[in-house]
Amino acid sequence: MRRARARGAEMVVFSGGEPTIREDLPRLFAGAAALGLKAGLITNGRRFVYPGFAARPRGLGLEYAYVSFHSPLRRRHALSAGTDSLAEVLAAIGNLVRLGVEVTVNTVVTRHNIQDLRAMVDLLAPLQPRTIKLSALEPKGAALAAPGLVPPLGQASRAIADAIGYGKRRYPGLGFACEGLTPCLIEDFAVLDSGLAASGFILYHEATEDSACAPDHRNRAKAAACHDCADFEACPGVYSDYLQRRPAPPLKPQMRPMANSCVFVRKTTTPAARSEGARRVSVLEQGRAHAYETATTDFSDAEIRDILDLGQLYTTKDGRHSDIDHGRDLVKLNPLPGRSGVYSAAQGHPFARLQAVLEDLVGRLRGDVLEVGCGSVPLYGLLAPLARAGRIRYVGLDPEPPGLPPETGMRFVAREIEGFRAPPAAFDRILMLRSYNHIRLPSRVFPALRRMLRPGGRLIVVDGCAFGLALARQPARARPGQRGHFRNHDSDQARRLLEDFGFAALREVPVQRSGGNEWLLVLRRK
Repeated sequence: MRRARARGAEMVVFSGGEPTIREDLPRLFAGAAALGLKAGLITNGRRFVYPGFAARPRGLGLEYAYVSFHSPLRRRHALSAGTDSLAEVLAAIGNLVRLGVEVTVNTVVTRHNIQDLRAMVDLLAPLQPRTIKLSALEPKGAALAAPGLVPPLGQASRAIADAIGYGKRRYPGLGFACEGLTPCLIEDFAVLDSGLAASGFILYHEATEDSACAPDHRNRAKAAACHDCADFEACPGVYSDYLQRRPAPPLKPQMRPMANSCVFVRKTTTPAARSEGARRVSVLEQGRAHAYETATTDFSDAEIRDILDLGQLYTTKDGRHSDIDHGRDLVKLNPLPGRSGVYSAAQGHPFARLQAVLEDLVGRLRGDVLEVGCGSVPLYGLLAPLARAGRIRYVGLDPEPPGLPPETGMRFVAREIEGFRAPPAAFDRILMLRSYNHIRLPSRVFPALRRMLRPGGRLIVVDGCAFGLALARQPARARPGQRGHFRNHDSDQARRLLEDFGFAALREVPVQRSGGNEWLLVLRRK
């Protein structure tokens, strides 16, 4: 508890087994109070049926109780609890609430109780717990030993969503939560999710372990199609065993285009010292500090802060605010030492170092080359001579191929990568130069590219993470279909995704504070 307090913990929650049967529980509570820690319990609740017992932990600082509840029906509750305890648990919840303890009642959904969830809400609501939580059953331990106990995850998620929707409509003052689901299995997931991390737990310490660790999702997994989802990073995944079960979980990737830049718009001249928070910066222009603010809904405050912490704030040459060319028009803004939130224009080209690495790799290309999303072929000046000399046979793939003069050894295909077909092992090198973040269906594209790549071949990927852009006025907002980006990955996120689809990284050039927002990966087939 001392180590947890030193690491910022404000509450310690005791679990078990059943913590209320510990004789040293009062001493543990007293120790927590001496450290300035609030105390909580994860409990079956039965001992709190006795008002005298209930008052004692409360007097020692109990502020939170997480009570297990199995069914509103006596026999079904007993079946899961192992004893006829429904009346005791209901009375205990009432006692805890009357004592002012914050109570969460948690029900793990099984085949035994899945039809009872609305009735359970009706039974618990008059007791006024802070939250009624419905959790998907994790298939492990006793759940695997009891045939037929685990309902299909799709069925469980529908029952949970139905009961929560019913409860919200009928008992608007009551809180609801869930665990074990994903954004595509239940609406309002970000609000309802109540796993350890989502509930604010920062450390987890098993009695058999020497030290505490942060909560994680190592018992969760994601399907290949989950990589197509805009919520991939925020989603914890489903309990791993469900991906092996039939029927498979009805996972539905949420595909939506997103902005790749957070625009700060110039307001009025203001002292630089007044810049506060992630949504406001000051830029020094001709010796005067001008305030820039963003009202974007595309990025959260935390995401904007990450952009600024990574040093990825830019303005444009000559105040340009439309038809901005990344390499030609952007000017890096660096923070002024000792002046928080104040930036000034940097000297030099922030993208020059990575561009030099890329041009060196392209200059050494040989054999059959596929460029995915070739656009206007920015490196045409390097590729065309290689094709003329017979060193490469180049295929440029893009929905709108460039109107470039035909060259021997070069051809362009007007098609999106999702609809492109090529024989297995058709290419020695595959280039994705600033098209990776535009891929709509990674679960289809990258297995296909892996099949197209010859043994010993290389996949070369360049793209960029999100960046901030300080402009004199707000540019016209792109319609959702025009945005084109489906992710804003950094090199670490991209490497992990590509590893999941059978690639191994040979070289990684990550984004650096001193450089631009672009990164590079060179990969081979595993």
